[in-house]
Amino acid sequence: MGIGKRLQLLRKEHGMSQQDVADKLHIGRSTYAGYELGAREMNYETLKRLSDLYQVTLDYLLGRTEHRFEKQGLTNVKELLLNSDLHWDGVHLTKEDLLLIRGLLEEIVLQRLNKDSNIN
Repeated sequence: MGIGKRLQLLRKEHGMSQQDVADKLHIGRSTYAGYELGAREMNYETLKRLSDLYQVTLDYLLGRTEHRFEKQGLTNVKELLLNSDLHWDGVHLTKEDLLLIRGLLEEIVLQRLNKDSNIN
């Protein structure tokens, strides 16, 4: 998958329009559309900003790996659940499934935070 398709996929997963992304990058919508179409090349600074925006590695954006996140350290499950390519033992998890799972995990974390704050 090329960088343009990855950008389009990530943008849609994050529920943003091309104009939304362009605004965040402080560029014109047509410039950003050119990135998605592969008609324009980005400079390093723009690549870094997109990597930060979508919280994926530069290697993922550039198509050098299929792994979106760094393998080192802890993985933020909240961000991982934005990935529409997840499955459970081969059963594809829909966007709705992932939203439900995120909600359940948020509730667990909030309960833990409340419990911890009551102990202190």
